[in-house]
Amino acid sequence: SVTLLPYLSPYLVGPKDARWYGNIAIDFLTQVRSGKFPVFAGETIYAFNGVVQTIRTAPWLLHFTALVDGLTLRALTPLAAQHIAIIASYTSSVLLLYVALVRMRPNAPWTAFLFAVIYAISPSLIMPLVAHDMYMTAMVFPWLVLVYYATARAVEGASYRAFAWIGVGCAAMWMCHPPTAFGAMGIATVCLVARYAVGGPTMRLTLGA
Repeated sequence: SVTLLPYLSPYLVGPKDARWYGNIAIDFLTQVRSGKFPVFAGETIYAFNGVVQTIRTAPWLLHFTALVDGLTLRALTPLAAQHIAIIASYTSSVLLLYVALVRMRPNAPWTAFLFAVIYAISPSLIMPLVAHDMYMTAMVFPWLVLVYYATARAVEGASYRAFAWIGVGCAAMWMCHPPTAFGAMGIATVCLVARYAVGGPTMRLTLGA
């Protein structure tokens, strides 16, 4: 989406919490670049109050930012690396939704493409960033798609693999943004319980995708 173009920069983007997210990213990467890993608490002037990274901030945003920093050979500023992490999360969620819909309905690829486009420009995907600087919420988007896709697969076919992907996705969401993870797990649980109620206790599990 064109609304993410401002994130293609090494500068702060956003009027609310962007500075706080920027400070913890700089603090985190400063420590990682100095050879300290894992990083548990802020120790630089950018997080002088000793912010506890693994509890207060949900770790995936900072760890993925560090991964981007490593893959780019530390050629980017911490803010630029953080922005790439956000853009990657947004992009992968859209692509994952398209792939998931095509796998579920192989005969309707253009319908899947249309829904992916609608998803890409939907306020639910863009507004958390544009209006509220909710960086951690943005990091949960691809895992949210994975959990809902796997839930749909489990409802349709009750496969072991689908349940395994639900577990992977839920674990990842808790690393990204616990409130979203809690809500998504509640929705998935309701869907699966309803499926079990309809299928009965003899509902058989398979090894399907």
